[in-house]
Amino acid sequence: MRLFLASYRFGADPTRFTRLTRGPGPVAVIANAADAWPARAREAAVTSELGPLRSLGYTPTEVDLREFRADPDGLRTVLGRFPTVWVRGGNTFVLRAQLARCGGDVVLTELVCGGHLTYGGYSAGACVATPTLHGLEFSDDPAEVAVAGAGAVHWDGLGWVEHAIVPHADGSPLGDEGVERTVEHLRTASIPFVALGDDEVIVVDDDSAPASGKVVSMSNNTDESTVRLEHEPSDTRFALYIDDALAAYAEYTQHGDLRDFDHTVTEADFRGRGLAGRVVKFALDATRDEGLKIGASCSYVENFVSKNPEYRN
Repeated sequence: MRLFLASYRFGADPTRFTRLTRGPGPVAVIANAADAWPARAREAAVTSELGPLRSLGYTPTEVDLREFRADPDGLRTVLGRFPTVWVRGGNTFVLRAQLARCGGDVVLTELVCGGHLTYGGYSAGACVATPTLHGLEFSDDPAEVAVAGAGAVHWDGLGWVEHAIVPHADGSPLGDEGVERTVEHLRTASIPFVALGDDEVIVVDDDSAPASGKVVSMSNNTDESTVRLEHEPSDTRFALYIDDALAAYAEYTQHGDLRDFDHTVTEADFRGRGLAGRVVKFALDATRDEGLKIGASCSYVENFVSKNPEYRN
């Protein structure tokens, strides 16, 4: 099984996608997560995927699931002509419903888990590969399924990976308040999850994976670990530790009553857990409690403050 699951497009390194697909070639593009959008917006959504794929050397062709309602054999024949499928973002519930309506959930599971088709997807295209869509309703409106005429709302994902995925985390400009609500819901419900920033991807490259679709564990829930947040003035930083290992930190430079945050880091082994957002929130709260002004030279902190205006001076 070969999976490329991203928060936004190809993440920070598109070559990871080209390596997984064994080089550029024909690719089927599924854009049905945008089916509830106005026709012109949906058309633009398809066009916006073709250019980036072509720039990497691929030959993309849209495969519209709406053309295969009650025709899974026809969809299987069409997808069988491609070595790779690319599923763009939009509304996860709409995408899941359209897959169910045409039997695409069964067809894709057969082809992907059987090793016949490499699957790439971002945002909704990544979330649909997980066991559950619970929690995503805080960002994706399930009522859009009816708008798209896609039938019933489905709360189960395709189950190819063992954890839920939360895209647009870590201060992504594409994120909204629903991201934090999703993370909180999953933690409260003890549902394992992976929170992805827009530079981050999950890659599964295992041709020996069984057709059942069960793949490697991607644990991202830190609730079973000891998390410690510290202000370390001697190092001019706020730090987050997990089981005494430094996981993330926000560095600053002090200018009188202005504390300018100029660098935020999540260590490689701890990325995709939303830790940068946690340490930045802790740092900004502490700075406010000290009566200091907040500077945001770091782009991550700048994005965080723009989404959380209560931290503006």
